Amino acid sequence: MVRIVMSLMLSLLIAFAAFANHADVAPTAGPVTTFPPTDNSWDMVFYTNAGVTCADNQLLGCAFADEWFFITGGGNAADPNYVYVLNIDGTFNFSFTQSVGSTGWGWRDLAWDGNYLYGSVTTTVEAFDTAGNLVTTMNINGPSLPNRALAYDPGSDTFWTQSFSGPIYNFDRSGAVLYTGSSGVTAAYGMAWDDESSMLWIYSQDGSPATTLYEYDPVGHALTGFAYTVPMVPGSTDQIAGGCSFTTEYDPLIPGGHIVGMTQGTPDDMLYVLEDPEATTPVELSAFNANVVEDGVMLTWTTQSEIDCYEWTVLRNGDAVSTLPGNGTTVEVHNYSYLDVVGSGTYTYQLMETDISGATTYSDELTVTVGSVYVTEYNLNANYPNPFNPTTNISFALPNDGVVGLSVYDISGSLVATLVDGFRSAGSYEVTFDATGLTSGVYFYQLNAGDYSSMHKMVLMK
Repeated sequence: MVRIVMSLMLSLLIAFAAFANHADVAPTAGPVTTFPPTDNSWDMVFYTNAGVTCADNQLLGCAFADEWFFITGGGNAADPNYVYVLNIDGTFNFSFTQSVGSTGWGWRDLAWDGNYLYGSVTTTVEAFDTAGNLVTTMNINGPSLPNRALAYDPGSDTFWTQSFSGPIYNFDRSGAVLYTGSSGVTAAYGMAWDDESSMLWIYSQDGSPATTLYEYDPVGHALTGFAYTVPMVPGSTDQIAGGCSFTTEYDPLIPGGHIVGMTQGTPDDMLYVLEDPEATTPVELSAFNANVVEDGVMLTWTTQSEIDCYEWTVLRNGDAVSTLPGNGTTVEVHNYSYLDVVGSGTYTYQLMETDISGATTYSDELTVTVGSVYVTEYNLNANYPNPFNPTTNISFALPNDGVVGLSVYDISGSLVATLVDGFRSAGSYEVTFDATGLTSGVYFYQLNAGDYSSMHKMVLMK
């Protein structure tokens, strides 16, 4: 034990001599714990008490570059904010001060483009090298106020940012905004670009604990429905999301990349590494319907295959009302159903699938009206969205009970999908059409009910 302490002290003395600006702080090495990787997605392969190691109780952003962890401290109104550099085993290496303009909260999140690191400040994205030298010529005027979560897309050489529930922005090095809109995440604090899947991870201060990663499609500009809540890091009693990043450099012996994340934890802020986050949807959901029946709403859904499917949760208006077991891993078709006994009203339903790792995937929402709204005529509504990729919602109304057929045809008139085929009570309905596996082009959907028939056009654009 004495030899270990002496070794750590010697490392600190060397760091002090090499970086004189570190004299303002006195960090000490903290406990380091590692897990042997098992090559499963989302394994926590490493964590460390960064708050103790950096002697800072407000750690925010993090990135892994050139075999070092870079961590930003913030919230020091009186003193300068620091960047702390840890070795790959979590021991302290050196630190340096952030820019003069980073007073207050400082650099909230970090991104790495392979040459420079970038810290998100209130109105600017500031560049620096791995030795701690500011590179002001690379600074970018960010579009968000503040520029909180930050990620770098190497394919387009652009950046992404979002602050809590504010808009998500994609912008270039000149600061020009290439896209802005709602990401669907309401508490964004960190962000990471996945080099393996070309998807964006948005690290949000919601969930239980409040450290949830949401997968965002940067091309379709929408959440994919895949989310993973980072479990409590050992040693913490509470935690919320700080910054995060993605790296393929952490362990070259393990295929794929790693998520590096920071928790603003209790009692200390923690740094962790998750192994090879695979965000492929674990279930191929081919149909999800909500139909009004005499006793309420009958929900039915069909899967073509499942991977590690642990359970299904039925959400009504955002609240869980039932849980059904999944079928694990299977390539067989499985049909599920749940009768939700409800009175008159309008209800929105959604399915949440949970796999054995705890990751969750959400279906599209379906809205149905029961009882109180009286339907006086047949109606087939325009699908939404249109154009779509790969799913769209189709709603229709029935004034009478009867046999109903809702089918989809391609431009040649060939049947490609049957969405409804059977008896339906009078009322309003909505179904989801999933065009996964179909080619881009014009399609038609037709409703037949009694003597009523109507057809509309929709466009699949991939």
